[in-house]
Amino acid sequence: MIEQNFPSLTTRRDFLKRTGMMAATAHFMADAATAATPTINGVVDCHIHLWAADREKFPFHPNAPYKPSYVSTIEQWLTDRQNSGIDFGIFVSGAPYQDDHRYVIHCMEKAPDLLRG
Repeated sequence: MIEQNFPSLTTRRDFLKRTGMMAATAHFMADAATAATPTINGVVDCHIHLWAADREKFPFHPNAPYKPSYVSTIEQWLTDRQNSGIDFGIFVSGAPYQDDHRYVIHCMEKAPDLLRG
């Protein structure tokens, strides 16, 4: 009898992480392919959660599984990424916002060349 080794099942979270990384990398690689120098020298922060300071404009969902008591804004990330050597980022909307993506869109508008969501 031949023993077969099957890979373990991939969880939804693993699948989303991997496809998110591939999608972000593909975008930056496509830009580099059309540039004069096709090499990407950069670090991608591939899983960012940001929380708005203005909870009236960007409220958490009433049935959110958790509600962070701290803020982590796009402005803070832009400063932190420079100090940390991060070139690009992928913003993943957290569970407190549920299906309300207004803050994701707001952040991407603040850093359109650096952030994807």
